[in-house]
Amino acid sequence: MVRRTIGAVENELGFSPKLSLSEPVMDSLTRGLVMEHACKANYQPCIAAAVDMFYDSDNNVNTAIPHDIRPGGVLYYGQRSRSRSNRCARKTSGNRHQSIRASCYIGISCLLADGDYVNRLLEETIAANSPYLTEERVKIFIAVAESSYENARIALEFISRRTNEIRNMYGGAAKLEEVIFVLADNMANADLSTDFRVWIQSQNNNLDGSAGRGGPRAAAGEH
Repeated sequence: MVRRTIGAVENELGFSPKLSLSEPVMDSLTRGLVMEHACKANYQPCIAAAVDMFYDSDNNVNTAIPHDIRPGGVLYYGQRSRSRSNRCARKTSGNRHQSIRASCYIGISCLLADGDYVNRLLEETIAANSPYLTEERVKIFIAVAESSYENARIALEFISRRTNEIRNMYGGAAKLEEVIFVLADNMANADLSTDFRVWIQSQNNNLDGSAGRGGPRAAAGEH
């Protein structure tokens, strides 16, 4: 279904809006939403459009980027700049006195890094000496789950291994339920959906209390 939607939007609206023309707001919003998923799925025409709009060595080019294609461009830029993103994320995460806004930036930029780094970032959110505040830990997990199909897989494997620690370090059962629902929304292919349901329905998943009730609702798609 996602594949068909991407193709339909590409054919009807295209991935590169004509800046000289005014188009309906719904067209812009639809393009932006579909481009975000298309780039996450590594759909090359979407990435190519992001290249044209975002990637230019001249800092004076593309200073005003249309809102509707920013998600695709950010994802593409991260793919082209993994090492730069890693360095930036490590530099920023080394300062424990950053604001929540800076912490969110850490999460997003780290998600553009390699899988090992993303795993280490998630482990840091539940460490006894974690540099992140409770609210920041939740935001980082959500940013991981929403950033790409690959990182959604990493988030699923992490939460299935570390359910109790996440409950304790993220602020209790309600916060665990919150990240479960976000994760459910990002199980965007058959393999992810199947593995998510297997975990949710397992008798040994450590989903107790309200999170245990929320898990089955998420698996059933009751948002």
